[in-house]
Amino acid sequence: MTLGRHHTLTLQQELHAALAGHVQVRRYHYRIADANDQEIVAYHHHPGRHGYHHLHVPRGPLPKAGYPTGEVSPSRVIGFCIDELGVPPVRPDWSNVLAYFR
Repeated sequence: MTLGRHHTLTLQQELHAALAGHVQVRRYHYRIADANDQEIVAYHHHPGRHGYHHLHVPRGPLPKAGYPTGEVSPSRVIGFCIDELGVPPVRPDWSNVLAYFR
């Protein structure tokens, strides 16, 4: 999804429905990029080398690594884009809508 003129956000999730009907996120990849499609940050959770929730910061002074985070929801990433990156919300009640999904 394009977030204003300066950022894009890609949200990918793999869901798993357990026997009791509980939906569980098995993996996710949330990518925030600038207007030139250069990745700013990416939040991941997937099996493999980083089997934990983590953040990648591909540019800047930090070494290339998967920095541990807690679980990150799409609503948190969207809120981060609005609050911290200055992406204009698409509706005036965005905070209430995102709070519903947290």
